[in-house]
Amino acid sequence: MNSTANIIRLAISFGILMLLQVLIFNNLDFVNLCNPFIYVAFIMSLPFGTPVPVAMVIGLLTGFSVDITVNTPGMHASACVAIAFFRPMFFKLIAFRTGYKEDELPLLHTYGLAWYFKYTIMMVSLHHIILFLVEQYDTFFAIPTLIRIAASIAMTTVVVLLFGMAQPKYSSRSED
Repeated sequence: MNSTANIIRLAISFGILMLLQVLIFNNLDFVNLCNPFIYVAFIMSLPFGTPVPVAMVIGLLTGFSVDITVNTPGMHASACVAIAFFRPMFFKLIAFRTGYKEDELPLLHTYGLAWYFKYTIMMVSLHHIILFLVEQYDTFFAIPTLIRIAASIAMTTVVVLLFGMAQPKYSSRSED
């Protein structure tokens, strides 16, 4: 897929994810226990070849967009910058023998459920650990914070996987 098509696809994905986050998921709070943060899927879907500094700026802008809507100065931005920084390392951990095409998007339909699940767990876990630890820096609430982290990781992973399944296919790749 060419880069113009990728840019269009990512712009549409960003708009949809931000609308879902702001209008629906920011208003869901299951017993003050878990919050799904689906916007993480946007950073996850950047092309493999996205330079780390560019991904970090995109992460900053994405996180800042959420911070503005929920009045959390820098919390989402810091977590998004971190996952943008660690993306290439996660790709190496779950790489196929043949590697990745630089301009290809890391999508569920392209790389399969097993690969996408591992990728989602790594990205969502890092994002949520940073987000909730920045939010709750007081050690007095360590156990409730760990429970919130685990519950939110589970909820966000399910929602991101469902979003990944809903995305249309644009190419096929055989798993190694």
